[in-house]
Amino acid sequence: MSPEPQRRWWPSLAVDALAVVTFMLIVVRAFRVADVNWDTLQYHWSYAARAAGICDPQCLAFDSGIDVRYHGFPMVYHWAYGMLWRIFGTPLAGHALTIGAVVALCVELRRRFEVPLAWSWLAFLAIPLVQIHLSASYADVVANAAITLALIVLVDLLVTRRLATFADLAIAAVALATAAGTKLQIIPVAGLAWLAIAIVAIVARRRRDGRFPWAFAAGLAVAGIIAVLPQALANLWRFHNPFYPIAFSIAGHVFPGEETVAIIQQASSLGTQWKDTPSALRWLASVLEFDAFRGRSMPWTIDQGDVLQSSPSFRMGGYFVAYVIGLVALIVSRSRARELRPLVGVMAAVTLLCALLPNSHELRYYMFWMLMLVASVLIAAFAPAFAGRAQPALRRDGGALVLIALASVVLMTGAAYLKTSGMHIRDLVAPTDAVVDALAPGSTLCVANRDRHAILYSRAFHPNSDIHVRMLQDADAPGCTKVITLP
Repeated sequence: MSPEPQRRWWPSLAVDALAVVTFMLIVVRAFRVADVNWDTLQYHWSYAARAAGICDPQCLAFDSGIDVRYHGFPMVYHWAYGMLWRIFGTPLAGHALTIGAVVALCVELRRRFEVPLAWSWLAFLAIPLVQIHLSASYADVVANAAITLALIVLVDLLVTRRLATFADLAIAAVALATAAGTKLQIIPVAGLAWLAIAIVAIVARRRRDGRFPWAFAAGLAVAGIIAVLPQALANLWRFHNPFYPIAFSIAGHVFPGEETVAIIQQASSLGTQWKDTPSALRWLASVLEFDAFRGRSMPWTIDQGDVLQSSPSFRMGGYFVAYVIGLVALIVSRSRARELRPLVGVMAAVTLLCALLPNSHELRYYMFWMLMLVASVLIAAFAPAFAGRAQPALRRDGGALVLIALASVVLMTGAAYLKTSGMHIRDLVAPTDAVVDALAPGSTLCVANRDRHAILYSRAFHPNSDIHVRMLQDADAPGCTKVITLP
């Protein structure tokens, strides 16, 4: 009998080394380089500072739009972000939440489906928007990774056809509570995800017992309400609108609010060339990055909003179309395999849902689709439940796709989102020192026009100062000791 051929160790070692190096680069960048993206200074740091008690309304008063959203939006993410800021003394510490969310996905894929940690990390890092957000203060990856984690639990229950354990349900509930506590528009998605998990768990229990488990179902309903609906119920009680400040109507009943989806799209979300295109087609065009690179100095940015709103590339793209097509092709090539039907079914349902969600063309809002697509290929390629003659080829092709996509994204961006050099927090705050030092204690500094810089003048960054800072939407400033109108 001929001896069993030895497995070559060097490819695995090389992949592990690449994962470790890229992980270290992301961590160093996240905790070293200041995030100066628009939403970070506009409200993420301000919300985190207020939620965690770093900077109260006397320290920094929001303008009316920022204030309305603060009271209507879920604040779990920003509270956690602010607490990390308080503990470590820098807002960059909050970036651990996004890195931790992606690591949690990798760990769950390893635990449930034996996907190697290195491959999971590299596969998620190859998504441009994920790579960018890992060292930024935005909440999108945390919310969407949490949704994806719950969907992974759902896939596991469907594939194994076993009873849901307390740990399964607890992990899903915590994940969905995190998602619903992070972004307002994710609450309906979290609710549907819990409903799907609950139905699968109830059906499995009924199959075993031969009768409907009423008490179990009631417990799942209560758990879902507690996990997913606190902010919606609080908004309904306080503002008579579960999704306040977004006004909408159902069956003639108007839920009051300060904004509408149409206003948001017109102001900052929807390119004018796409305004008459149905939402689902806009989402598909964005996923396929149709004309999404026009006018860009960088193919991918944190929100794809770095071009004029009149450009067809405005807010479009972010997943790397070649990567998307490659992943879809790998899933389709195995879609006829009977054992993969639950996985393909979940992916199909996620696709339909995502295409119909409001503003889904802004891919960062609903990244769970791309995260789940990547996870689906990894599961099909590595899970023992799907072992067969075709799996080694899928593993080989999937691995090649991940490495090629990651290399392409890094080269196309000039490794901009892996570089560990850049502006530090001190560099960002230094221009505000002279203004703050010149004001007497108790003075009110008003920051107009580009009011997103107001947080930099506050006690959050000048702990020895005793001035009040206000955001202004214009230069009309009654009660201000000094007004700064930034260009």
